[in-house]
Amino acid sequence: MCGSSRVVREIGEFVTHDSFRVSSIECERCKSCGEKFYDPDASHAIDEALYAAGRLKKRNFMKTIQNSIPAPLIEAVKERKCILFAGSGLSVAAGYPTWKSLVAKLMDAAARAHPSREFGLKSYAKNGDLLTLAEFARSKLGKHEYVTLLKKIFNKPLPPQHIHRLIARTDYRAVITTNYDQLIETTFTFERGAALPTFTSDSIGAMATAFWTPDAFVFKLHGDTNFPESLILTSQDYDRSTLKTPHLRSFLQSVFINYTVFFVGYSLSDPDFQVLLKELTAIFQGYTPQHYALVPNPQEFTTEYLQKSMNIQAMVYDPKDGHAAVEKVLSELQKLAPFKKPKLYAQTEAFAPMVVREDLPKSKKYGNRNPKR
Repeated sequence: MCGSSRVVREIGEFVTHDSFRVSSIECERCKSCGEKFYDPDASHAIDEALYAAGRLKKRNFMKTIQNSIPAPLIEAVKERKCILFAGSGLSVAAGYPTWKSLVAKLMDAAARAHPSREFGLKSYAKNGDLLTLAEFARSKLGKHEYVTLLKKIFNKPLPPQHIHRLIARTDYRAVITTNYDQLIETTFTFERGAALPTFTSDSIGAMATAFWTPDAFVFKLHGDTNFPESLILTSQDYDRSTLKTPHLRSFLQSVFINYTVFFVGYSLSDPDFQVLLKELTAIFQGYTPQHYALVPNPQEFTTEYLQKSMNIQAMVYDPKDGHAAVEKVLSELQKLAPFKKPKLYAQTEAFAPMVVREDLPKSKKYGNRNPKR
C-alpha cells in the first residue's frame, strides 16, 4: 500500500445488536496503486455515520463500537485456527464457587478439623494470600480429606449453561480451561455425540501429540478432580508445575505462536501466565497471532497494557444483565462457524436404526424382517 488517501465505504449487510456489532467494512482501492486493503478502524466511521443518520440508537452507540467482533477473530474461528481459553467465570455462572469462595470453604473445613487454629486462620486470611491459605488448609486437612472435599464440590453435577452449549457447537480447534469441573467435557459429549480427548499437564504424551490430528481436544491447565495429582490450587502446586515444567511451557508456547487464543471468563491475572505472554511478545516483536479477551469494564490503560505487553486485544463490554454480552458474542461466532459432524459419523448415525432392524431374528414373535410392501 502506497499510503494514499482512502475513502471508507460499507459493503454487505450491517447488523446491529444490543451489545456488539458485526459489519463488513472495506476501503476503496488505493487511488495510486489500485490495491485493496482492510482498515478495522474504519468501522468507527461507519458507526458515527449511522448514529448521525439516526439508524443507530444513542444508548447502543458506545456498546456497539466497543464490543464489535474483530474480523481476524472471526476468520480464525472459521479456519479452525482459534483456541478458546475458558476461565472460572463460565463455571461460576453454572453454580460452582469462585476461587476465593473455594479457598474459604477449605479454610472452614480446616478450622473445624483444628478449632484451636481457627483464630490464626481467620487472621491470616485478611492478607488475601489465597495460594498460601489453600496450602495451609491442605496441610491441616490431610491429603485424603482435602481431595475428598474438592471432589464433593466439583463432582457435583450441575447443568451446563447456554454459554457452554454455544462453545460446544462452535468449531474451535481446542478448548483450554483452568476449571476443575467437567462441565465443558460433558457438554461437548452431549452436543457432538462423542467425548473429546481430555488431558492435564501430567499427560506428557497427550500434550506432545495433541496437534497431530485435526480432532478438537480439552486441555485442563489446572488439573481435574478425577486426577488429584494434577490439581493446581496451592502455592506448592504452582511452584511444582505451573509454567515452570518444561513440557508445559513448550506446549503453551506452541499454542500462542501458532493459534489465535480467545479468552472468555478469564481474569488474565495469573503472574506466571503473564510472564509467558510477555516473553513471546518481546521475542517475536508482535509477529505472533493476535489474541483476544472479553474484558468487563477494564480499568484505565488496561486495554493498552494487554495489547502492548501480551498481544491481547481487549473486547470491552458492560457486565450488566449477567454478562449477557458474552453470550451474544459467542452466539454470533457459533452462527458464523458452527461445528458439523463428520460425514462418516452422520451416515453411521442415520444407518444405525436400519442395522438394528435388519438384525432382528426371523420368528413369530418379531415377524418377518422383510415384509412385503
